Amino acid sequence: MPQPDPPSIFRRVGYRIEPTGLTRGPWHPNAQHGGAPAGLLAQTAIEAVNDNAFVLQRVTLDIRKPVPIEPLTVQCSRDGGRSTQRVRLELIHDGQPLCVAHVLFGRSDAIGDWRVDAHVARLKSVADSTPGAVYIPGTDPDAETFHYRALESRLAAGSIESEGPAAAWFRFRYPLIEDHEPALSAQAVAIADLGNGISWSVPLETYSFASTDLTVNLWRQPTTEWIGVDSGTHISSLGHGCTLSDLYDENGLIGAASQTLLVRKL
Repeated sequence: MPQPDPPSIFRRVGYRIEPTGLTRGPWHPNAQHGGAPAGLLAQTAIEAVNDNAFVLQRVTLDIRKPVPIEPLTVQCSRDGGRSTQRVRLELIHDGQPLCVAHVLFGRSDAIGDWRVDAHVARLKSVADSTPGAVYIPGTDPDAETFHYRALESRLAAGSIESEGPAAAWFRFRYPLIEDHEPALSAQAVAIADLGNGISWSVPLETYSFASTDLTVNLWRQPTTEWIGVDSGTHISSLGHGCTLSDLYDENGLIGAASQTLLVRKL
């Protein structure tokens, strides 16, 4: 008999972080999808700053090792001044740092009434997008994974069935952290990691193309739960790749993301 979904993606138990099966990625049954720890660390940084005068502007996440679906701890330090706050975080398992994140917050100051977002979206609106889970070839749509179970998705441009650029909308089905209301910006950081999956350039059945890092820049804070990811992936014959994504909420462009890919034959 199928087991019910966990009530959240992560749980905090004292100083420990306990990931649930909703963090699972496509590469190994005990390894997390990169979006799950990215969102966790972004939310932890927001809570560390705890000042509405500062907003999240950039997250840089280096993924040193696969993050297991096992108890974790987070080490966090903060420094800054009147204009910026910087938070450094390490996600640790068995005494070893698996991910290191650097998060930059900037003070908000009104600078004018002009429109700085003149970018024209390629993706359809949520209402006009194809309903149902965005299927990534070579993955199991019935598996308890971050992509299929933790998130709701809709195809917004291109095709996931064939290689090339594509766009999709995503929103969380479950709380990122149990009994916490996550910031929409932390959810956007987590969703940004989906770019290389929806815009694949080599087949998942033959190659692995896991991201080794994630950088997200937000020049506007998201105001809706639905986050759009409009992505293109580029891979060289030497096994190096990069995914570049524009990020949207339902009111327009909010930022951009990049992922460095390590491509290997299976």
